[in-house]
This record gives sequence, C-alpha cells and structure tokens, in this order.
Amino acid sequence: MSFAFEIEKHLPSTVKTFIYADKQEVLVSKDGPAKFRNVFKNEARIVVILYRSNYGNTQYTSIERDAVAARAFETNWNFVILIPFEKPIPDWYPSTIFILTQ
Repeated sequence: MSFAFEIEKHLPSTVKTFIYADKQEVLVSKDGPAKFRNVFKNEARIVVILYRSNYGNTQYTSIERDAVAARAFETNWNFVILIPFEKPIPDWYPSTIFILTQ
C-alpha cells in the first residue's frame, strides 16, 4: 500500500485519487460496494492496478476487477495500467495491453 501513496505524492494536486485504504469511511457505508464499483466503472479516468496474486479474491478487489473488466468490455482497456508485483499476469488482463514493469 505504501507504493500507492508514494505514487500519489508525485501527482499534481489537481489529480483526484482514490486509494481504498484512505477511503474507509466511504466503503463502510451501506452503499459502499456500489460507490466503489462506480469509481472504477464510471468515474476514474485512469485505473492503476498494483497487482498481486490475491487481487480479485477479496471483497473489494473482486468488485474493482469486475467493474474494470465490464468497463473495458464496453469501451476498451486504454484507461488501465497494470503494475505487477507478482507473476504471472492475471488471465483476465489482455496481454496486448500496456503493463508497467518495475
């Protein structure tokens, strides 16, 4: 998670970010999952996924993954940047799309 905050530090203040560890008050509300889904399916201009093998296997990362995949199906994958911390790259992520390596 510290890597996400490190990235955020280097962004201009005009860039609005959503790091879930920083938005717990939004997520614990009764419509938290719907708000979370909406961020990734509709609101975010860029989605950066800090990928580890358990991504998509927790309550909120599964919501995020499904929202991103649904949006990509409807439009394309050009709003997603995958940064893998572990391999292999997930099967659901197209190998033809940009992957940022460390």
